[in-house]
Amino acid sequence: MILDDEIGEKLKALEGRLVVMIFDSCHSGTSTRSLNTSSVRSLSYSDEPVPEKVSSRSALNPGSQAENSRLYSLSEEIDASKSYMAFLSATSPDQKAYEIKVGDVKYGALNYSFIQAAATDKGGNITLSDIKDKFYAVKKTQADIYDQDPQIEGNPGLAQRSLKEIFSDSYMLDLAYAAQNANPKIALSIWANEKGKTDFKQFDSMQFHVQCSADGYLYFFNLMESSNEMYLIYPNYWSMERNPDKSNYVGKNEEILSPPPPTRGLPISFQFRADKRGKEKIIAIVSRSPWKEMDAVIGENNEAKKLMSDQDKIKILGLLYQRQSERHAEYEGTKLPNDWAGACFDIEVY
Repeated sequence: MILDDEIGEKLKALEGRLVVMIFDSCHSGTSTRSLNTSSVRSLSYSDEPVPEKVSSRSALNPGSQAENSRLYSLSEEIDASKSYMAFLSATSPDQKAYEIKVGDVKYGALNYSFIQAAATDKGGNITLSDIKDKFYAVKKTQADIYDQDPQIEGNPGLAQRSLKEIFSDSYMLDLAYAAQNANPKIALSIWANEKGKTDFKQFDSMQFHVQCSADGYLYFFNLMESSNEMYLIYPNYWSMERNPDKSNYVGKNEEILSPPPPTRGLPISFQFRADKRGKEKIIAIVSRSPWKEMDAVIGENNEAKKLMSDQDKIKILGLLYQRQSERHAEYEGTKLPNDWAGACFDIEVY
């Protein structure tokens, strides 16, 4: 038997990775199942005695859970709402999870809804929210299911993202999703060479443009699908020289070019070329206030572009998901500053 605290400890070790968990069980926030009627989702126990030490806050006697102990959600264990995790549970903490019999086979009602949602015409691009919606459609056809309400916890943004995309192997897709934040107070534009251009021949020269309607601190990355490499383009050694405080600060409506045009006393000795065939993503992020955690990860860039390590990529993804969580906090009635914007631009080299 795996207890909620054990799961929480394992999940804490996955910082920076996307985690989606689905529990089709009673009192799902505590990861336990009811042992009552046959129409309820249940586990069987062995004859071995239960260890004296129990690391879960939940009572091991499911029948007394709702009456005798406070019920905690797993997201409380790991503070998932500020993280990169999302949970779909079959019930609220004080409810039972029911089964549906189709022919001779029994399914958990939530699992059955998952199957039905995946069979729609969305091509497998279902989200946690889709599964929850499908459950309520199924519930209307089942007279025995009257007090079961699935719950979505954790990062609300992940609940709206397709599971197919989440479980892809591409870090590029993960980062592109996490970096996008359409902040209505900040207009952020990004393009290469000229607006609207997305296709480049191999070895074409490239110049990237970023413009923001608010002043702030700019981070600019290039992700390459063919190699899964990630480069820091801005800040670079030139940006450090152009700012008196040696920072990546940019002014309101200022157009930033990389490589920049040559200026007196600061000749430009680098250029970007479309070296490798394939798809690339250009990602720009502007934070209205200094982002010390991001600065610590990227370190100094004394080159035209800096290759980020795999470990740094994971840390950057984690930081962006924390910002995404702050963005979605408004859904929970929590007022947190949405003081950043992100944009993603796709190009293809042929």
